Amino acid sequence: MENVVHKDSCREAHHDIMDYLKEFLKSYPDKPKFSISWMSVLTHNFQNSLSRADDYFYNFFNDTKKDFDNSFLFVIGDHGLRFGKSRQTKLGEIEDNNPALFLSVPKSLRNNPTFMQQLRINSKELITHFDIYATLTEIAQPKNPRISKPVLHGSSLFHPLPTPRTCDSLRIPFEFCNCRSKKIALPKNNQIGIKAAKLMIEQMNLNLTTSADTSNLCSKLSLKEDGEIIVEDYGGEQIERIYKITFSTIPGNGKFWGIISFNPLNKNIQIISSKFLRLNSYGKQAKCAKKSDYASYCFCITQ
Repeated sequence: MENVVHKDSCREAHHDIMDYLKEFLKSYPDKPKFSISWMSVLTHNFQNSLSRADDYFYNFFNDTKKDFDNSFLFVIGDHGLRFGKSRQTKLGEIEDNNPALFLSVPKSLRNNPTFMQQLRINSKELITHFDIYATLTEIAQPKNPRISKPVLHGSSLFHPLPTPRTCDSLRIPFEFCNCRSKKIALPKNNQIGIKAAKLMIEQMNLNLTTSADTSNLCSKLSLKEDGEIIVEDYGGEQIERIYKITFSTIPGNGKFWGIISFNPLNKNIQIISSKFLRLNSYGKQAKCAKKSDYASYCFCITQ
């Protein structure tokens, strides 16, 4: 669609979004307003393509400088690059779970040393989107009595944050936690890895067959026998071990990873991950199920 809409023009998708935002900023000058402008085309498939928009965004923020003097501006991502060679590096894994977050506050607050110092302290803490929501709620509250008692699962970034700041206390699922202990690579294609990979693929097939938007549309997956299975041990002194398993499936040559627990006493394997994340792109392989939560698993029967 992007290629069709902008085929014969010198414009890109982000131009339309940002033009609309600029118009919105200039409208209703005396009224409080809120906007979410979300775009993904620039960097979704190619991490280095953002630089081509540097001049555009510089000019945009330069032109709207006065409009943001009395505004809170959040520049935020939902996740890092999810597939490709860089994602398969250690840094890529961290970036996937650690999206960008930049915050600009109104000019009147920038000269408040106590406020700014607290923001700087909190910028080095572990936070979640629940905290972003709590912060937005605090910004809106003075002007909106309808949300006098919001239900919050996080804390505003404008104040000291409750401790401890751990993945457990903040309800961050294990597979998305960057505060994990260092992994130890085990011999590739060992029996734990093979058994765990097959269990995960069973779960993937169950998800595909029981979901209304993928049932009867996607091929049954199986383990790519000549593919590499990577097993990484999170260590620790407990009897039960936590492993990260990376494996490949056919058809489609999908590369996935998930987290399991393994009890060496009874050899029991339990899947921890609620979903298995894909490390390579699937593109048109899943065109029959592109709106499904399990699109990344799907290799359409009709290609």
